[in-house]
Amino acid sequence: MSKLCRQVSIESPGATLKECVFSFDVPVPEVPMYGARIRVVYAGACYRANRTRSASVCSSSSIGSLSGETESFGMYPSMPSHLGLRDGALFPGYEVAGIVDAVGKAAERLDGIHEGSRIVLYPYEGVPHGYADYIVVPDFKCLVPIPDDLPLSIAAMLPTGALLAMNIVNTANECLKTVLEGPNMKDKAKVLIVGTGGMALWALRIAAHCFKHGKYTDRIGISVATFKDDGFQLVKNCEEYSINVLQWSEDLYEKQLIERTTDACGGPVDVVLNFGTTSRSLHRSLQCLAPIEPPPHSVFPAEEAQEVVRKLCNSEIKGRAILKFHNID
Repeated sequence: MSKLCRQVSIESPGATLKECVFSFDVPVPEVPMYGARIRVVYAGACYRANRTRSASVCSSSSIGSLSGETESFGMYPSMPSHLGLRDGALFPGYEVAGIVDAVGKAAERLDGIHEGSRIVLYPYEGVPHGYADYIVVPDFKCLVPIPDDLPLSIAAMLPTGALLAMNIVNTANECLKTVLEGPNMKDKAKVLIVGTGGMALWALRIAAHCFKHGKYTDRIGISVATFKDDGFQLVKNCEEYSINVLQWSEDLYEKQLIERTTDACGGPVDVVLNFGTTSRSLHRSLQCLAPIEPPPHSVFPAEEAQEVVRKLCNSEIKGRAILKFHNID
């Protein structure tokens, strides 16, 4: 008789669904020949969206280094609803940390991983049985060993939430480099982080650390827009960097919110990291951005097109050349 283990499904909560957490007894999965069985210790809590998944929003957009290999694993995105499957691109938080329970007999490229190793699971398309006592992985490429001094509860937050936040901050750093070192360089740059959810707080901590210890120390200001009162305390817990906190009250008109935000930030901001969940917050964020200066350009009468082309070929025109066909001024 097969041993049983616990498995939990967290469905999409709603007005018609009184219970959204379901528990099952399922057989302990067999150890894959080339993979491993993991004893789950911690898993990020999030609910399974009650919607049809599409290619345009699949996790390959954010974790594509493994998604192309899932067919070789024999895994497909169409899975029973009770598996608790999470899409890392849509709902960061499908994160598992645990202990290697058993290793397949024909497993190769173990990379130092063995029974008893502490690991986090790098999420991939088709990841099985997220909320269960045990899960199996068909290959070791999706297992990441972690140091002994890193608590597993913290490690569980790293694969999706922290990793995506770090990528966002790295991208923001490239934009800030242009602002602070580009042809229209500024003495200081302003960053606005919208939201105080899990990923926003990761982004805040990573950004504060990078800005404090990077080459632009004291040249980057961080402001955080929070939708809730408790967001103030969550942001204040990040004491590594001086952070300006403001609340976006939905009782105010959009124009008032935008004006108050730019005033609180000391003017229009250069970079926005928007973790809001509505188009309204996204539009508001964009309105807080500093205007972008167009590249240099020169205007020539259309009749001089041949001469303009000659100059272009000889690199005699700086920036773009624009031909004027009608005078409407």
